[in-house]
Amino acid sequence: MASTPVPNALPRRRSFAGPVILIIVGVIFLLGNMHIITWSGLGWWYSRYWPLLLILWGAIKLVEYTWARRQGFQPSGIGAGGVFLVLFIIVGGLVATEIVGVDWTGFHKALDEMGINFPVGNKYEYSNQIDQAVASRGVFTLALQHGSITVLPSTDEKVHVSVRKTIRAFSKEEADRIDQATQPEIKTDDIPTASMSNLPDVPGLSSAERDKIRAEIDRARAEAAKARAEAARAREEVIRVNLGSSSSNAAESDVELHVPPTLPLELSTQHGDIEVRSRQADVKLTAVHGDVTIDDLTGNATITMHGGMQGGDLTVRDVKGNVTVQGHANESNISNVSGLVAMSGDYMGETNVQNLGQGFRFNSSRTDLETGKIQGELRFDGDSLRASNISGGFKVSTRSKDMHLEDVTGDIEVNNKNASVELRASKAPAGNIQISNKDGGIEIALPAQSAFQVEAKAHGGEIHSDFGEIKIDKSSEENPVASGTIGAGGRKIQLSTEHADIDIRKGDQTAENK
Repeated sequence: MASTPVPNALPRRRSFAGPVILIIVGVIFLLGNMHIITWSGLGWWYSRYWPLLLILWGAIKLVEYTWARRQGFQPSGIGAGGVFLVLFIIVGGLVATEIVGVDWTGFHKALDEMGINFPVGNKYEYSNQIDQAVASRGVFTLALQHGSITVLPSTDEKVHVSVRKTIRAFSKEEADRIDQATQPEIKTDDIPTASMSNLPDVPGLSSAERDKIRAEIDRARAEAAKARAEAARAREEVIRVNLGSSSSNAAESDVELHVPPTLPLELSTQHGDIEVRSRQADVKLTAVHGDVTIDDLTGNATITMHGGMQGGDLTVRDVKGNVTVQGHANESNISNVSGLVAMSGDYMGETNVQNLGQGFRFNSSRTDLETGKIQGELRFDGDSLRASNISGGFKVSTRSKDMHLEDVTGDIEVNNKNASVELRASKAPAGNIQISNKDGGIEIALPAQSAFQVEAKAHGGEIHSDFGEIKIDKSSEENPVASGTIGAGGRKIQLSTEHADIDIRKGDQTAENK
């Protein structure tokens, strides 16, 4: 049986719609890379006119269909690639439309507050230098949004400003505009000078009356001049370095300043470090996301650090004056300060202070600490606290910190829980000692020849003593108490803990045991 011949299928031509669309998109991206079209402008146009790509694709498909039918070819279908291209154009267009409608200024501001900096665009480098003579007294101020500040002493009566600027932009022209908007400028407040007119020509005045009026005018002028001089002496002249403003966070300016060393400083930056060296006047520094360094200061330092729960690092050394710190910091190192150091806030890393002439105060959500003069070292973090060679007293209230105190003199008051407390002294107590702990042991080691009085109680623990004069009452097994007078008596030691032991050791014996 002869088979029925199968009619030849109509030939199918490939579609040009996809390649044409890809060529158009490729040309547009090429223009963006060549900075002929800015990426922001490209995004704006695409967000509004992306349906034209669908219209163009549909028009090409319609022309291909009509031409194929006339030529006797089978029209090409949409295919998987065509479906993907249509979905890509639609989804990309809808996303671009939503992105363009976002309040990017508010978005960048919110990121800034969280310490997140989104670099967008190409990077361009600029530098500026200005020099200007300033008054020998007053306050020097500088505030940055993005960038670091370094202040060194100038050798003349001028302010020297060097700015290294990094600008993120989609084109050189845009970067140039931002650079021009952020040029450095030194501004100084001026003292207004009042003018006094001469004696007017008033008819009918006698010569004596004119002389009297002239004398009054001269006296008024002298008083006005004196008042202006006093105002100039009393006034704090404000010397500002103005770097302009940019509508975005695109400009990051690192500023190096050479300022007369006797001018007080007020410096702040939202993103960047501050470094101040060799000053002879007060400084006030604010760093939101960055490190702060002060070295060789004669004057008081006021420092504010922020940046969420974890800020930058703090370094302060060689200060003849007081130091006040508040906010949030990570690592803190403070040494060789003649005055009082006071810190308040939350500090996530280790705090290390050495050689403080008038003591140390620390207040956080977890720890309250106050000491006298520190000739040795005080070091603490989230888990431990170590102090050595401190005079003038020691008072701390905290939790979950293992404490080791050595050669701390003066009145000592410790409140802790969930960690141990250890006190060692090479000399007899010079002040009263009160240690209260919970869920953590207490161990004190004193010289064998010391003179003191002891009262101790351990709820749910035990008491041990190397001093025979201390009598331990174990009549209540769960709540032993101890008391006694060593030598001629003297300073009073009170120890109490819960669910842990108390050990009272002789210092020389403890050293031998170790």
